[in-house]
Amino acid sequence: MKRILTFGPDVGVEFGWLLVKVIPKIRHMALNFDETYVITTPDRMFAYKDFAKPYTEMTETLKQNMWRFDDCEITHVHPTKGLCCDSIGDLFYKYGQGSKGAGECIVIHMRNKGDGREWDNKTWNVFLKGLKKITDLPIFSIGTQIHGCSDDVYGCYAPSDSAICFLSEAKLCIGPSSGAMHLASLCGCPQIVWSDSRRWNLGSKKGTNRERYETEWNPFKTEAIVIDQYGWQPPVDIVLEEVKKFLERK
Repeated sequence: MKRILTFGPDVGVEFGWLLVKVIPKIRHMALNFDETYVITTPDRMFAYKDFAKPYTEMTETLKQNMWRFDDCEITHVHPTKGLCCDSIGDLFYKYGQGSKGAGECIVIHMRNKGDGREWDNKTWNVFLKGLKKITDLPIFSIGTQIHGCSDDVYGCYAPSDSAICFLSEAKLCIGPSSGAMHLASLCGCPQIVWSDSRRWNLGSKKGTNRERYETEWNPFKTEAIVIDQYGWQPPVDIVLEEVKKFLERK
């Protein structure tokens, strides 16, 4: 009997949690099934494609070959917080393997959710001006980019295959704590990330975002320089100094 695993929909699941606490469990579960399908949005499918196919492919097959599925056992898993803490094993995948990268560059993540956990347009432009004095490397942006920022910063709107191309060869990723920064960790891209120092739910326990980036949510031990003593609004010169020190070491 053919065993099929389906998962989703993952709409509403925070991107960082999805990458680090959910998908690795589904990937591990998939080892025991013949085929795995996920219900997700097109821009998130890149995170699954190493082990699964979009659910649309399954539905099309069902329409065309319904009688062949009489001898199938289909197991469906819903995304829940309980799944994140389940004792199911985790199987991590290093994103960017085999990608044709964008070449050596700097990646920035200009998070723009309007919840006070990011710099505003003016601050980012001051930072970019200072960054260009430190390095001649091209600068790319991933995630939600603030409208009106420097015209010579190119990138993609959401984490995607394009983001992986940037991160796979980037020298450094810079930005506030966010799902895109966890993607950088899973691509093996060193990062300078800022956050507050409060204790958050890490899935299996409570801890700081420093713990998240340095150990708990960092399966490949990607270098993470965490700035957490200034909260969500670190001074530009502090971040630039960390960038300078990192680039001098590399």
